[in-house]
Amino acid sequence: DLGEGGGELAVATAEKASGVVHRLAEDGRLGSLGCVVIDEAHMLSDPSRGGVLELLVAKILVAAPEAQLVCMSATLPDLPVLASWTNASLYQAFDRPVSLTELLVVNGAALSPANLSVVRRIPPRFGPR
Repeated sequence: DLGEGGGELAVATAEKASGVVHRLAEDGRLGSLGCVVIDEAHMLSDPSRGGVLELLVAKILVAAPEAQLVCMSATLPDLPVLASWTNASLYQAFDRPVSLTELLVVNGAALSPANLSVVRRIPPRFGPR
């Protein structure tokens, strides 16, 4: 457990990470944070979980300013706002090594959004329950 001093790497949900950061702060060991990576940073705008993630980022910015904070998202709007709030350098990449395919799933069929033609059938185990 990172909060107990037994680990060097923690992979956690925002809620668990917030608890670890809180415990490190209580123990006076918040300076031991080297790098915090937040994947799916667009969750900051999620009504149910965004507050926890925002509080976690704020705790790190205020109480462990020497820690490197890396926020990643493929769909985060207003990147300059986040970069400004976190006093971060902004890096954007627009190329995708794997193409993104958008499909609609209706009644067990994957449809092309362009013309609603059936692209493939979805096996029943993956369809609606």
